[in-house]
Amino acid sequence: MLTIHVGAHPDGAVAVERDRVVAVGDVTALRAGYPGARVREWPGELRAGLLWEGPLPDAPSPRERVHALLLRGVTALAAGALDDDPALGQAAARVGLPFGTPAPLAVGARADFAVFAPSRTDATDGTDAIDATDRTDGTDRTHRSDRTHRSDRACLATVLAGRLVHRRT
Repeated sequence: MLTIHVGAHPDGAVAVERDRVVAVGDVTALRAGYPGARVREWPGELRAGLLWEGPLPDAPSPRERVHALLLRGVTALAAGALDDDPALGQAAARVGLPFGTPAPLAVGARADFAVFAPSRTDATDGTDAIDATDRTDGTDRTHRSDRTHRSDRACLATVLAGRLVHRRT
């Protein structure tokens, strides 16, 4: 089934069929081009997910360690990220978490992306005003493995190969 994902910016909608992005653009144009599509509206910014390079967060099981990444909007792992536990590879494969560079939001690319909470802007200096409650891990900093693909905002949803694998409730 084809699904159109719409974020806070209507010009950044993404149409997904099976595991691929089939269109990116204005939500009105995508709805007209795919009239029978399911539309999923998100209260945040849709964008390519994050790359995780370091050791995975601690958790009681390999599945929970991998899920901790999905909570952060991670859609790709760097080589060697799972070296400390062979069971992590199985847990990552189960949810479809690939190795390599995060897929771009582009036609033909694998449908891997995340939805991040909208930023709040500090009126005095124009910078994002983020506090610890916005962070998915409850601390005052998140793992910043890739400076060009990072987010200090809460991850609302993570999609891997067209499948919703995390949704914040």
